[in-house]
Amino acid sequence: MIKILFIGDIYARPGREVVRKILPGIKEQYKPDVILANPENLTHGNGFSYDHIMEMRDVGIDFFTSGNHIWENKDGADHL
Repeated sequence: MIKILFIGDIYARPGREVVRKILPGIKEQYKPDVILANPENLTHGNGFSYDHIMEMRDVGIDFFTSGNHIWENKDGADHL
């Protein structure tokens, strides 16, 4: 059986801070095989920046989904 953890919309700095704070404990307790997240509002609630995606990768998110706001930040859109 594969364990998948999906994190919904991570919204701006508060969302990134929560993920950084609680994801390590969730990973330790549940040992998911893969972690997915929606970063479409990761940077100031408008799209994502490359740096913020890398920050979330460093915390342990493996893959990212998307939504219509993904195009709101040119820095992030350029990295797609």
